[in-house]
Amino acid sequence: LSHFKNSIRVHTTALRKDFTREVTPAQLEQMFFQMAVRREGCWEFRLPTDNEFHTAWPQVYNEQQAEWSRLESHLAQVVSTPRGGAPRSGFSKARGAQGHQAGNAALSQTAASSSADGGKSDAEPKKARPDEATGLTAQIRSQLVAFISQTMKETGVCARDELFARLQEHPMAHLKQLASERAAGGESTGPVDECLDEMTTTVRGGMVLKKVNQPFDPARTVVVDLFRKQPSATKKEIMDAVQEGVGETLTTGTFNKIVKEFATFHENKWVYKLHRS
Repeated sequence: LSHFKNSIRVHTTALRKDFTREVTPAQLEQMFFQMAVRREGCWEFRLPTDNEFHTAWPQVYNEQQAEWSRLESHLAQVVSTPRGGAPRSGFSKARGAQGHQAGNAALSQTAASSSADGGKSDAEPKKARPDEATGLTAQIRSQLVAFISQTMKETGVCARDELFARLQEHPMAHLKQLASERAAGGESTGPVDECLDEMTTTVRGGMVLKKVNQPFDPARTVVVDLFRKQPSATKKEIMDAVQEGVGETLTTGTFNKIVKEFATFHENKWVYKLHRS
């Protein structure tokens, strides 16, 4: 996971230097298969790089990077010093300057391996403190925010129950547990709901992101408000609303980026995705 954090593509040879004795080629391939696909002689991470995450959620990103720095320092010691004592690997604790979405999963797995070592390492990560607003550790909160952000980008509009259903299928047990706790508690507000309220707004029963941190965010907000008032709109109605709201004439490319997030084209109108006729 640390290798994927630095590059979306990884050669198995890059890891064989780190795990010469501990892992067989078959075991290494099985590990890769869980998170990557074969492409052009390499293993490519299954999800595309989210180049907007660090600007959309700078605090979470910085917390994640700090956690990676501590964990990779520990990992470098574990990998580079075998039981015989002599270093045998080029693994560097400097890796991780460029964050990749694989890091969210790696924070959980590397922390688990550190705990399994009995906590005896000098570079053992500090005990995480819960976030005051949600009661979650910074690590788990960053993973939850990443999940919500990715889900909303995939769907554009998502019902809250659908997002919780997706969360219940998450491979990380601690995130799946959050969904189960909410299901057991009915409509009571929990940490997931609090993150959703912070990141999204509800329009006609479906959640949309409050912002996507793009130059067209003000125009996007106008379009969201338009669909809040009515379930469908013509292109002219949308263009006129944006012109009146922010004094901007949308280009075709920007229009499509904004409107296709929330609506589908049907009978000469853009219809909000969760509209039920």
